[in-house]
Formats: sequence, structure tokens, C-alpha cells
Amino acid sequence: MDFTLRAGETLAVVGESGSGKSVTATAVLGLQAQNGRNPAYTPVSTSGYEQIASVAQGSDARHVVVTYATPFSEWQTLFSPLYPAWQIDTPRNFDTSYKNRIPVTAGPFRISRMDPTTKVVSEVRDPHWWGSEPVLDGINFRTLDAASTPGAFASGEIDVEDIGPDVAAYKQAGKVPHTSIRVASAPTRADTPKGQGPRPRCSTGDKGPSSVVPSAT
Repeated sequence: MDFTLRAGETLAVVGESGSGKSVTATAVLGLQAQNGRNPAYTPVSTSGYEQIASVAQGSDARHVVVTYATPFSEWQTLFSPLYPAWQIDTPRNFDTSYKNRIPVTAGPFRISRMDPTTKVVSEVRDPHWWGSEPVLDGINFRTLDAASTPGAFASGEIDVEDIGPDVAAYKQAGKVPHTSIRVASAPTRADTPKGQGPRPRCSTGDKGPSSVVPSAT
């Protein structure tokens, strides 16, 4: 499996021969933390990672080559997300680098605040994002009890609802004006522009006791 980083992006495995490029690449791809060979690491699963034979630099510093000892059909699940090496290069970093914080993100938004009291995570535009400019200025993610979510969505308090297998919530969301429900195997989604302006609203599938629901800004 080959990974090539496009020019202008910030993740790369760079260095002269012998400088540790392969070690860095291995860390970035999570191999040493999740292949089960080091008992100091305690990954949730080693599936797929344990079948990787090597990770090395390819034709240049932006090219990483992953070689499997045996085929693994679900290979894509192993490389999303990818983490900076410093976050998972030691057992301590692997266990704690994201504890009560999210130091690095991917995509057009970055974390601006995490409030444990209100259970709200706020995102703002990331000035380092190299892709298309996002439509929204920011997104707020709130943790709500699943029983409270349908009412919050119907009242306009939140813009995304996590429906899942809840038939009553599905029917209630369908009655909210300007709501478009998107049905998939998992999750179920819906978009709704607010009456006051082009503020998107969504309804998504929920399979747990609580829902994380964003509101646009």
C-alpha cells in the first residue's frame, strides 16, 4: 500500500538515511502501537496491524510504502485517522495525548474549546487548512441524553440529531420544517436550512445512550 502526501500538506516523513524515517513512518501509521508486538501498548484491537510486515519511505520524503505479510481486505480502516508520530511514539503518549484534549485535527476545522461542564466542544476554521474554504465559521458539538435530543432538534436548539433505530425520533424529525432525512446503513442523516438563513441542520443515526450533536455558527 502506497501513501503519497501532496505538496502543501504538512504531514511528511523527512530525513537522511539512518535518521529514523522508517521509525517515524511506523509511528505515524500506528503500527508499533497497535500490532500487538509490544506489551507496553494496550490497543483495543490489533486486527490488520499485525499483518503489516514493514513501513518505509518510498521514492521520496512524501511517499510511504506499507507492505503486508498477508492480504488484509479492510486495510482502509487502519489509516483513518493518521496521527503525528509524537502522539503515539511511546506508550504514555499513546494512552494520554488525547486525554481531555484534541491537540491535532484534520480537515477545515480545529478545536477552539472543550468545556467539560457544559459538555460542549467548539470548532473554528483552521487557517492551515489547504482545501476548499468551509461554508461554516464554526461548529459546536454538545453531548445530550438520547431522550432529550428529538425535542432539542424540533425546537431548533440543535442542528443535528442522532436518530439511529428510534422510530419515534425518526417520525418527529420528519415533521420539522425544512428537514431532509438521509437514510443509509449507518448512520441516518438529514440536512435542514434554518428559516432565518442558510444554517444547515442534520439528523443522524444513534446507536448509544447519548448523542453528540453539533450546531452551526
